[in-house]
Amino acid sequence: MVVPISIIFTILCKVTMSKLKSKKRLLFCVCSLLIACTSSAQQNINVSEAWVRVPPPGMQMLAGYGVFTNLSPNTVELVEAQSKSFESIGFHKSEVMDGISSMHKLDSVVLQPGESAVFEPGGKHLMIYTPQYEVQPESVQIEFVDKGGETYSVTFSLLKNAPE
Repeated sequence: MVVPISIIFTILCKVTMSKLKSKKRLLFCVCSLLIACTSSAQQNINVSEAWVRVPPPGMQMLAGYGVFTNLSPNTVELVEAQSKSFESIGFHKSEVMDGISSMHKLDSVVLQPGESAVFEPGGKHLMIYTPQYEVQPESVQIEFVDKGGETYSVTFSLLKNAPE
């Protein structure tokens, strides 16, 4: 459930008005609004079933999957993926044409309002290069950047096989 920022701001300000002095009240309300705006931006994109396939020993390329859903009333175009855990990440798509399998890089992923994009083996996926960790963690954070500069941080589980 997404709560409009104006409602959050109004509630926070009314609650604090009787308890704080004027300048402190104003500062608190402004900070609360900024936090609410940040939280709201994170609500525009939801990524479910987010996981990265653990590669065999010695492999430096991994693939990431999940279901990306646009919860906002506006079109969202994801233009970049990045993580401190990896050297680089790109959007890719695998397809089979005339019996020949190929993979190509996507410049971006466009999600219309309410639309979902499924990233799965044999289709769209994240191509993830060169892990930057020595001991494999259970999960990693990947940040996605949209065309407007908003960032969305998503936790991906590291798994040997697809989740059931």
